[in-house]
Amino acid sequence: MFFSNRSGAYASLNQLDDALKDAVQCITIKPDWAKGYQRKGHAEYELGQLPEAITTYKLGLEKEAGNAILLDRLSKVEEELKSASNPSSAGGFDSIAT
Repeated sequence: MFFSNRSGAYASLNQLDDALKDAVQCITIKPDWAKGYQRKGHAEYELGQLPEAITTYKLGLEKEAGNAILLDRLSKVEEELKSASNPSSAGGFDSIAT
């Protein structure tokens, strides 16, 4: 839980490389916990690593198939990736660091 919480704190401070490192550590320690995948996917998304974020969200859904946050974020990132040629349609997540 420590690495997840610190990852969220780093993300809220826009220290995304640190957020990503802590999210990876969180997944390493507890690979069956969906929250780590939420944190990692968010950091990847904010770093512009959309394909990686999609992969991370899908891995999280393998651990917790009905996770509403993972499902929502996966859908949003896939949609954004599809419309990447139209930058005016890009949007972010609301309250993502939760």
